[in-house]
Amino acid sequence: MYAQSIFLMSQRFGWKNVQYTKKNKTKHRLKQEDFSQETIATIRKRNELDLALYDYAKDRLQRQLHSLDSVSERELEQFIAQQEKR
Repeated sequence: MYAQSIFLMSQRFGWKNVQYTKKNKTKHRLKQEDFSQETIATIRKRNELDLALYDYAKDRLQRQLHSLDSVSERELEQFIAQQEKR
């Protein structure tokens, strides 16, 4: 969803030739199964507002993507393909 959000922002703000490189990516990220249910529940409770904001933003992004016209959909596909080559 990162590439899609960058694409939508580039359309909205008129950015040209947008390119990005993923850096500082966790190489050995723990899986949710590696944590106890109690730990997961504590994290969710302490981040309740963050999770609500994330869900709102994700829903809004998905609605914007579904409302793209066919030309923009093709441009998005090309943008993602271009970024994956990097």
